[in-house]
Amino acid sequence: MAIAKAKKADERRQYFRIKNWLFLSFERVDKSDEKELIEDLDTQSSPRIQLLNELHHLEEDNTKFMSSLSSELTHVSKHMSKMNKKIGLLTQYIIQSLDIEYNELQEVDLSAGGIRFHSKTSLRKRQQVKMEIVIIPEYYGVVTYAKVVDCKKSKDKDGYEIAFKFIKISQSDQDAIVRHIFKVQSKQLRTSKGLQTKDELN
Repeated sequence: MAIAKAKKADERRQYFRIKNWLFLSFERVDKSDEKELIEDLDTQSSPRIQLLNELHHLEEDNTKFMSSLSSELTHVSKHMSKMNKKIGLLTQYIIQSLDIEYNELQEVDLSAGGIRFHSKTSLRKRQQVKMEIVIIPEYYGVVTYAKVVDCKKSKDKDGYEIAFKFIKISQSDQDAIVRHIFKVQSKQLRTSKGLQTKDELN
């Protein structure tokens, strides 16, 4: 028993965890479909999640290109900046057109290994779900299969606090979560020291 507890503690220490806001949706996976669906993760993203990620990568590429331009090419930099603004507006439109589950930001505890959040619905332990997450402000979509590791009645409000462990997630999506967590932690540290950037203050 002591060994099992130590193992779980080590697993928790593998990942940094933050309290954060994001959009998410999940659906139960039937026992008979678990293996087939999870093995086919790469084809499970919804079209809107795929489009969000394409836009995210385009914006990243544009930003990298802009930073490499010399001062003599300001006209090109201005053009790329306008392109990024258009990408941002399109991304906002896609977010607003998402399904009912995405209509409100959800407060969560997030790590690269799992997620915990409040739900009006109770789930049995070890229940597997397919989950789509949109991390903010990157607007990057993550598709993962997760397993319920804890579900208990909420002390503060109606519903349940449910903890999930990611059991199938692509390396690129897990890396995106790690980068997001690092960015949030860095911002929180700067805020605590009064070192916010101009963008963060606006």
